[in-house]
Amino acid sequence: MSTSRTLRTLGALEHLFAAYGEDGTMKFTIAARVSGTLSETAVVAALAKVQERHVLLGVSLGWSEDGSHCFVVSERPISLTAIAASATTWERIAESEMNRPLVSADAPLVRAAMVAGSGSTTLFLTFNHAIADGMAAVFVMRQLLTALSGAELSAPATDARLEDRIGLEVPPFLRKSAVSGGTAAPDAVPLHSSTLRTTVDSLEIAADRLAKLRQTAKSRDTTINSMITA
Repeated sequence: MSTSRTLRTLGALEHLFAAYGEDGTMKFTIAARVSGTLSETAVVAALAKVQERHVLLGVSLGWSEDGSHCFVVSERPISLTAIAASATTWERIAESEMNRPLVSADAPLVRAAMVAGSGSTTLFLTFNHAIADGMAAVFVMRQLLTALSGAELSAPATDARLEDRIGLEVPPFLRKSAVSGGTAAPDAVPLHSSTLRTTVDSLEIAADRLAKLRQTAKSRDTTINSMITA
């Protein structure tokens, strides 16, 4: 692999998620429903704007020439799947996204899906956990909605490993063969492979309770999902 395509080495948590999800199962999906029927062309253009703004939306996983686990720059756009509104429900679409592996040698570690009905459109974003957590995913969805509205996007966040932010020195995570001096098997078995199927259920929350949850989540710098599932 050419080092010119390497963005940077992975931090400890990024490596953990990447290694544990080598089979593409370490991922999650968020969804947002907006009023109005969006075109596939408009969503593709908005995704391109957001991807251009945030560097980790344009990377895949790989290994540098010295054997370090790293993010590799991908030249491919965020893929978008358009689904017929009459085909299924949003819960089943989210369930399908959660159970479809997200792994590729050169594709970004995020993908999108959409279903446009009469009067509304539901957007889905699926992330590899190595590039995003729940709060980052919500931020990206907001950026996508902002781009769709035609408004200016916020300044891109600085890409830095957690260790660099807090000044902690962590050695690079090397491929086993790099440590032992051998040659890596190109089709090595993933460290983890899950056969469990994810199911998605919906829950309606009263407006007043949702407002309280939102306020509490903001005050604790977390997500509503974390508040519900904790």
